Amino acid sequence: MRLRRYLERVGQAPEGLPYVTVDVAAHRRFLLETIEKEWGVVEWREAELVNHGWDALRTSAVIRGLASDIVDQLDPTVTTSRLANLINEGIAIYFCTIRASGHPATISVPPADRHLYQIAAHAFDRKYSSGAWEFPPHYAFEVRLVQRRADKVVLSRCGSTFLEMTGIAAIQWLVTLEAAQSIGSDDDFRLSPEYASYLARERQVRTDDEIIDPTLERLEAFGLLGSQHRTDSEYWVVERHLPIFEEIGQRKSTPYAILADALLRDETMGLVERAHPDARMMQESAAATTALQARMVVHEVRNALVPAQIAFNAIVSKISDDDEVLQKRRARVEGGIQRALDFVDGMLRVANLGVEQPTTFDVATALRDACAAMLRELNGGFQQPMAISEGSVVGPRDRFVLAVTNLLRNAAQSIAGKADGRIAISTEVAESFILIHVDDNGAGVPVAQRSAIFEPGITFRTGGSGQGLALVRQVIEGEMRGFVMCTDAPLSGARFTLRIPLQSRTT
Repeated sequence: MRLRRYLERVGQAPEGLPYVTVDVAAHRRFLLETIEKEWGVVEWREAELVNHGWDALRTSAVIRGLASDIVDQLDPTVTTSRLANLINEGIAIYFCTIRASGHPATISVPPADRHLYQIAAHAFDRKYSSGAWEFPPHYAFEVRLVQRRADKVVLSRCGSTFLEMTGIAAIQWLVTLEAAQSIGSDDDFRLSPEYASYLARERQVRTDDEIIDPTLERLEAFGLLGSQHRTDSEYWVVERHLPIFEEIGQRKSTPYAILADALLRDETMGLVERAHPDARMMQESAAATTALQARMVVHEVRNALVPAQIAFNAIVSKISDDDEVLQKRRARVEGGIQRALDFVDGMLRVANLGVEQPTTFDVATALRDACAAMLRELNGGFQQPMAISEGSVVGPRDRFVLAVTNLLRNAAQSIAGKADGRIAISTEVAESFILIHVDDNGAGVPVAQRSAIFEPGITFRTGGSGQGLALVRQVIEGEMRGFVMCTDAPLSGARFTLRIPLQSRTT
């Protein structure tokens, strides 16, 4: 819940929250100096801390817990320097108050310091594990639930996907995301497939109390493992969650694993594009591709199974219900069909979680973005889109830009090699819709092919994938309630027209 609250705050901040880190070693030194100063215990160094249960791991965990509570309860927008000051203030207030009061029941804290004292007291009294993952900003950054932009962090698609999930689904998403990024069994932040396989096989593991395993402690905190801490620490896999470890350990291509891989590739591509803007590659989003493929799979599977299911039930209804063998086999067949339908429906739900959500955006600005992305590929004269007043539409803006980019790329390819090649974008605004025309003076598209070219996998151009125009139709018709068509262009080539409903002016 602390992680969820943190991510919600990141998502709600227009420009993100400050990127914060915690220098645990520096705060441990301050803690020792404070104890020496307030209690006059000069010899109380590391050895004495250990004797009193304050080993390095516990002290580090308390400091991270104190930092986490400050971010969570006191100042969600705190910077690294301000957080460092508050942590040290909390340590000083706690030990100074304890020394002065002598007993918790007689503690008196000035009103200005009361909230910080309560946070510090809670941190020092609470049982912590050893992992740095307990500081939500650190864990969120490590597993890419947030992205860093200069000195801020913003919510990533992985993080927004987590916020859309609840219960065990959210936990399964976290460990799947961890496994997709793991750098090995010694990775304190990410469950590795090898470790998941080991846990699925052994079902339980015992560790010496002196050997702390942050991954086991994190999985216990997630509720995937049970534990019993006596002389040794014993953990066991919670039976109902065993399939999660098996799927991760076997590297199965589950809907969660496919989505995690797609979103992580999307983020990596975005980092590359920001670092090298001149080499920007406007490619179809991996996550959107996954969702599109999922929709295609679901469509085909349903088209095959639903008629078969209806036909099977019709045949069975003609046969006597007294046939015991028939009834057993009927249940098996019906169950198999239903499991297949449930699986593809679940795959589609998960795939759609990572896809860009609809927003209200200005068409003119989006068109200029698409043109800017394609300037290097466009040949000959090019007419920028005219200004559009009150041309706001609702839909996935990035995918709309990508759809228009695909049309521009398609036009650029049609005029390749022509000395007088031309491409133009024009718009027409009506009361309730906007028309966007992309024209070229290439060879055009034969009338017989104008419907087929929007079908997935259909291309009449050498080297084409048949996915570019299919994406255009999916975005405009499937996601924006519009219409796309191909006609003759005034320039003598092909004209692609997008008809998109305008946002109601009364909303």
